[in-house]
Amino acid sequence: MNDKLIFAFDLGSGSMGICVRKGEEILYLRSLLIDSEFGSVETAAKLRRQIRTRIAHKKREEWWREQAGQAGIEVLSTAQPTKENPNLKPDERMLREFTSGNGKDKTIYSSHLLRIALLQRVKLEGWQIFKAVWSAIQRRGYDSNLPWATGNANEKENDEKENKNASDEYCKKLKEFFGDREEYYYPCYYEACKQGIWDPKEPYNLTKKLASNPAPARNKDKTNMAIPSRKLIYKELKELLIAASEQFPKLKGKENYIIYGPSEKEYSSFKDKKYFKYRGTEWDWQGLLSQKVPRFDNRIISKCKLIPRLNVCKAGDMLNKEVIFL
Repeated sequence: MNDKLIFAFDLGSGSMGICVRKGEEILYLRSLLIDSEFGSVETAAKLRRQIRTRIAHKKREEWWREQAGQAGIEVLSTAQPTKENPNLKPDERMLREFTSGNGKDKTIYSSHLLRIALLQRVKLEGWQIFKAVWSAIQRRGYDSNLPWATGNANEKENDEKENKNASDEYCKKLKEFFGDREEYYYPCYYEACKQGIWDPKEPYNLTKKLASNPAPARNKDKTNMAIPSRKLIYKELKELLIAASEQFPKLKGKENYIIYGPSEKEYSSFKDKKYFKYRGTEWDWQGLLSQKVPRFDNRIISKCKLIPRLNVCKAGDMLNKEVIFL
């Protein structure tokens, strides 16, 4: 027994320990330090989140294609060339934002102006309504009341804190741009105003074009970040769909179905017991503001509100509010 060699390894994120012994005799003992960045999963985690976000985004776009088609709205192609099919291309009307310079064509192409026109009940073609809603779902807005959120101080929570600050900044910008005129408290008005193609002093003038040096509408410079809240995105989407239903009656009364999917409520697979079985599946992706709900609480540990030096975690199912002190 004492002649056998025993190998032991201790693998950590920043070091690797190796020990070889024969009986009680240590033949080899060494600890190798590893570059702190080598064992980091931060880059991979960010990449996974980006991929999941992109997949969810595509699912929401597919949902709008399906709902628009069923309502009789002309669905525009957004296809991009691939190696398998290099001839694929998006519809020219999706790419164009402004008319030619001769002034004869009065067609509205701008995504922002189309949303404003729809809110103002301007009669639009089906493809224009499709493009207007398509533009409105390119982001979902920040939700400060995620039902599964906790107070953990990790990277994701820090990102959410930044998003909250950016959402608060967006509210300030709306007041700065429009004062007490809350009828303009919609992302389309703010973004069009920022680009200089719409002016609250001429609210029904939808013929303006970009100036020589327009400001970015959506935080392109990554400074003074301003992100609309989820409630604001929902408010605009619902009003757009109500306006669209006046021209396409099959949409009438289906606003919450189109926005949140079959349950017509947000986060229903997390909040409503009868939908628990769908949690984290593609069922969650149905809806213009939908997202997959986490299958498990990966932020289960949090600080105790009463005794901060202690950690707590939820016990039992999602509806059970008991805690265990750690």
